[in-house]
Amino acid sequence: MKEIAGYQILKQTFLSPKTIVYKAMDSDKNPVILKMIRDYLLTNKELALFNSEYKVTSIFSSPFITQVIKLTNHGNIPVMVLQDIGGASLKDIINNNIPGYFADNLE
Repeated sequence: MKEIAGYQILKQTFLSPKTIVYKAMDSDKNPVILKMIRDYLLTNKELALFNSEYKVTSIFSSPFITQVIKLTNHGNIPVMVLQDIGGASLKDIINNNIPGYFADNLE
């Protein structure tokens, strides 16, 4: 299986023009989320924005916000490691009508 920054990749969960998000496992088999800048965007501006996102996100401590574990690197690409709370993306909830979510009540 593919590894990024020492984490075993389980699946890609999101792809945008700027970032890639993966579900992964750490060496202790704990689930984590990895968020990375796309490699073609490694400009000083994008790196500064990503670092700012990390700093701002790591300030908050709430059961309603996914917690940042650390910022690491995969080669020269920064990787934000986040707590995986086992949730589903809003897109998956709406498209797949996942039971127990608000999509059950949409008309």
